[in-house]
Amino acid sequence: MEKSIPHVCAIIVTFNPEIYRVEKVIGSLSRQVADIIIIDNASDTGRQAALIQLTEADDHRHLFIMGENQGIAAAQNAGIRISWLLNASHVLLLDHDSLPADDMVKQLLLVESRQLMLHQQVGAVGPSCIDRRTLTRSGFVSKRGILIRREFPGPAADCIETDFLIASGMLIRCRVLKDVGLMRDELFIDQVDTEWCFRAASRGYHLYGASKACLIHCLGDSIIRIWLGRWREVPAHSPQRNYFIFRNTLLLLGCTPMSLTWRLAHIYRLMIFFLFFTLLAAPRWQRMKMMLLGVRDGFKAGRMPTSNSKSSD
Repeated sequence: MEKSIPHVCAIIVTFNPEIYRVEKVIGSLSRQVADIIIIDNASDTGRQAALIQLTEADDHRHLFIMGENQGIAAAQNAGIRISWLLNASHVLLLDHDSLPADDMVKQLLLVESRQLMLHQQVGAVGPSCIDRRTLTRSGFVSKRGILIRREFPGPAADCIETDFLIASGMLIRCRVLKDVGLMRDELFIDQVDTEWCFRAASRGYHLYGASKACLIHCLGDSIIRIWLGRWREVPAHSPQRNYFIFRNTLLLLGCTPMSLTWRLAHIYRLMIFFLFFTLLAAPRWQRMKMMLLGVRDGFKAGRMPTSNSKSSD
């Protein structure tokens, strides 16, 4: 168990961000972490200049600009490697439009510390996410028997074990990353965090959602509300993202260790997504085309190579 003061490096991945949102994220994180690393995925020159201004006056703010948009996985991996050079004990992954509460990192570290004291093999800890558009708080998804449920920690609990965490807000010890491996570059975007979480679980690590750690976050470009037994909020992404959701889910099914229940859940989710976005989310025909291309490429690609996910240290 680690007893020294944690050296947390926050890794913010940006792509043509709204600069005022990045300023807010940095403002919150400056009081919570040792270093802030911004990995910019080839934003336009105006935004790059603004990011340089945000980082150049502080030795604990670091900016690395990718030569081209290589996707969120490659950007996260670049940030993780820089954090190792800074002798980080932990990395905190964040999207550029996610705003952490002022005590989010403290709460994540408390949950991790308590679970380590209970001799749990902690893989990662994540916050409870609140959608800034609807103020809906997301639960944590776990398999209970043959059912998959979204749950919240009990009133007296500071955390709940979960099967996966979204990347934004996820706190990971560097020693865990060196054991489990990095994110898979070839996924580019979508299911990157899910794949890593399942891979960590297959190596005996546990994932925890922290009830008192909060993150303001947005999933999707917009929200579509639909009645299916109850009102549900479905994040709607661009048609290009629909492609990656379908392609990457099929890649996961071909290479990632998971239970039969989770495999069936992913297949069922794709079927529901296909019907939903084809029937209810414009532009329907473009979405259908991209989803079918994703299915084709997911089957065509087969198993993913493993070389990109391994640490070189």
